Amino acid sequence: MAQQQFNVAMFPADIGGCGHYRMKFPVWSLQTNAKNIRVIDSMKLIGDPRFFYDIRCVRIQRQVNDAQCDYFLKFLKPLSDSIGFWTIYEVDDVIKYEDIPLYNHGRTAYENKQFFANVKNILQGCDFLTVTTDTLRQYYIDNYELEEDKVVTIPNYLPRWWIGEAYREDLIKERYDVHKDKPRIGLPLSSSHYDLTGINNYIDDFSIISDFVRSTVKKYQWVVVGHVPKKIEDLIKSKQVECVPGSDLLNYPREMVDRGKFNAIVAPLQDNVFNRCKSNIKLLESWALGIPCIVQDLSCYSPYTKMTFKDNNELQIQLDNLFKDKKKYIKTVKNNRKIIDYGDTRSPNGWWLEKNLSKWFQLFTAPQKTIRLDLTKEGQDKKSQSEPEKETSLIELDLSI
Repeated sequence: MAQQQFNVAMFPADIGGCGHYRMKFPVWSLQTNAKNIRVIDSMKLIGDPRFFYDIRCVRIQRQVNDAQCDYFLKFLKPLSDSIGFWTIYEVDDVIKYEDIPLYNHGRTAYENKQFFANVKNILQGCDFLTVTTDTLRQYYIDNYELEEDKVVTIPNYLPRWWIGEAYREDLIKERYDVHKDKPRIGLPLSSSHYDLTGINNYIDDFSIISDFVRSTVKKYQWVVVGHVPKKIEDLIKSKQVECVPGSDLLNYPREMVDRGKFNAIVAPLQDNVFNRCKSNIKLLESWALGIPCIVQDLSCYSPYTKMTFKDNNELQIQLDNLFKDKKKYIKTVKNNRKIIDYGDTRSPNGWWLEKNLSKWFQLFTAPQKTIRLDLTKEGQDKKSQSEPEKETSLIELDLSI
């Protein structure tokens, strides 16, 4: 008997980190494991109804403008209801204008007040919304008046084929010795973390530690990746703080190890709604690379690690503890990588994408839309199994990781 084929259409909004983690990485990994899943990936919306006749589900990422809303409400949703394919909206950040920090340059892309209404209309019309964290899930339920069983949390996972082989314990030990008198500390923050124009008086995610960086330039070799924070621009010009170029995403792991040569990474964040809804991906990437990561004590990070800080004093304590003993440092590196490989209570399967494909697989291979699904359940409800089948039966997929 021929294997059933599942065709998936997806329309990414970007080709950066979000587009890869949420759209491309999962399907690239799936297609090498499940030969019966085929994915059509297009940055342009397709308006020919015939294209969708054999599609099982359609994923759209972060679509907000009037044309995209019209496309969904007037074309895609009626077609979905008629043919039976699922419509799934993907978003991994807060995109409500009022809750995006003023210093985040991406805020201007959502300043059109109609965009909120457009997103709400699309979300209420689509079958499911996929998000990265439970905090973000609750945010969309509360702000966009969505039913709870419509919003599905699928965390960001790391493709082992992308970042897994960049870990080299011998190199980590060697770099500890080379930099023991002045450890190299990376600040790999994207431009969205910085107030580059002064619109918020240069108060941003980095400003939390700017004074600390300034006061410790002789103790640590601070290394900024890609973008220059205004508050220490003079230190970079005087070469007291190093700045290395950013990297394209596919070469990011190698560049972080070979060019960064970091002994640690520090990830500061302002305490706001936008940041609390973030995922823990910066922490996971660092652990996978064998680089200890000290993060802001916010709910996006604190459930996963004890290496957090609230202020500069706590940051200094964490750095002192990290670098005071080489054996403990290497033990920290190994324990972090062990969590990536084998997991803990927060992620029993670990954090490799290849070991956590079940949610994506079941999302893409769901029965036709004529059968109602609950994708938020962790297991099948035993009581419903014994009940007589109704006109639209409830299929509860096991999406536990």
